[in-house]
Amino acid sequence: MSAISDYATAVNASFDAIDKAMDGVNTSLSGVSDDVAFLKETILQLQTTPEDVALLTAAQTRATGLADRFTAFQAAIEALNAATERPSPPA
Repeated sequence: MSAISDYATAVNASFDAIDKAMDGVNTSLSGVSDDVAFLKETILQLQTTPEDVALLTAAQTRATGLADRFTAFQAAIEALNAATERPSPPA
């Protein structure tokens, strides 16, 4: 194997590890967002003050924003992976 081939193998292994980690974080973040929505709904069913509702709404907004940022981050990683794919050998 050449130095370039060795490097490409190492980089692709790193991309695979990043991709796997991103999937795990995405799953976790989705679960947290779902938990926040559930807790918000549960608390809203109890007697709450307008301040409590505002806090819950802010928490949900933040969770949704983080999920959106993570989705954009994941798309950027996928674009980077696509940009670094090795071209097929000539036929």
